Amino acid sequence: MPSVTVEDVTKQARLAKGTFYSHFRQLDELGAAVAAEIVEAFTDIAEASRHSITDPVEVIATCSSIDVGFDLVFGIVVQTMRSASEARLSHRDVPDIVQGILRALGVKPADAESALRRVEHGLEK
Repeated sequence: MPSVTVEDVTKQARLAKGTFYSHFRQLDELGAAVAAEIVEAFTDIAEASRHSITDPVEVIATCSSIDVGFDLVFGIVVQTMRSASEARLSHRDVPDIVQGILRALGVKPADAESALRRVEHGLEK
């Protein structure tokens, strides 16, 4: 099972190893930084939607849903990264990953499929 190295990351990012090491001591620190960015972005989205809700019961339900949604999205992203690092991911898996993320964010199945078809159609042009 292949593992990702600093050299793999710097080569893919087209950076010198020194650049990587000026910011991080090891790959785990990079992973933690990426996770923190994802958490911050998701929190910003969640906060924006919370402010538009005035019913206290709905606020409580939304907070729980947002927390669960975040956990699901984060899990999907982590598993996708793991699968990619182990060379078990192909371009055919991308639609399922995207749909999983959209569903975790509360998008209805039909809307998620429709959005995916629109994106795929746009990429074919």
